[in-house]
Amino acid sequence: MSAPGTDGDGRDATLAQRSLPRDVRLRLGHAAVQMVADEAGADVLHLKGHSVDSDLYAAGRMSSDVDVMVRPGHEQRLIEHLERHGWQTETTFASGSVFHHAMTMRNERFGHVDLHRLFPGLTTPPAEVFEAVFAQSGRREICAIGSQIPSRRDQATFILLHSARDGSRGPRDAKHLRAVLSAEEWQAVVARAESWGAGGALAAAMGELESWRDRPDYEFWRYMSQGGTRWDLFTARWKARPTVRARARLVGSALIPNMDHLAMGLGRRPTAMDVARELARRVRDTVRGLFRALQQRSRRER
Repeated sequence: MSAPGTDGDGRDATLAQRSLPRDVRLRLGHAAVQMVADEAGADVLHLKGHSVDSDLYAAGRMSSDVDVMVRPGHEQRLIEHLERHGWQTETTFASGSVFHHAMTMRNERFGHVDLHRLFPGLTTPPAEVFEAVFAQSGRREICAIGSQIPSRRDQATFILLHSARDGSRGPRDAKHLRAVLSAEEWQAVVARAESWGAGGALAAAMGELESWRDRPDYEFWRYMSQGGTRWDLFTARWKARPTVRARARLVGSALIPNMDHLAMGLGRRPTAMDVARELARRVRDTVRGLFRALQQRSRRER
């Protein structure tokens, strides 16, 4: 198998990437990742975007990257093989998001791929979710490469649950799903999400978050679906974490700069001065957020 990140003679493929329409590049990206996964002996499932039934997204809805879920325990072998074929890590599982659910890798020709080790919002163990979805998945050709695709029900379930944390496009995605699915299909999707313990994400996705108000993670899903400040996110995550250990880890992650995200924002490797500035900014934002929260509490108590 030729290295997907270079032309056959080893030339840089950046020009090839720029000349390809986005939808073509993404389809090739799905196919390339599947080829590497097959080579590595890693089970993957293609999620969202160009891998799913075309009617599940509204016309004109575009994806920006390739999303695949990796069978728990197969992550490292897939990562190693992707690296051999020109993919480079941009964010790790630890630094990628507050869910620690995916890492991002980039290839000069195919762009970004998000490798999911779990799907945000589910309380069922990731291995159980993967096995349940994989058991009902099937092979579908993407650019002539047989790729593992979830069932239509599971495709729609992942799209719906993802909409809970996409404040800009999520509501439209959820509305479109409800319109295009039959009543029986919609009920099956909701039941699937409920069976995975996705109550908060499901309530947010369906516009029924107020029914979740008495739950510890209510404010967290309100933030994920509606947005807010960094302090709003911190307090929401604090309330969703009942143990001292979990809250201690949260404080550490809030103050310590995320080196991967800092590097992406700067477009280069951060210097010691960059890290110091980011640390100072985080401390400053935290203090300001705490001060505003205390002011609001004082006004409410008057």
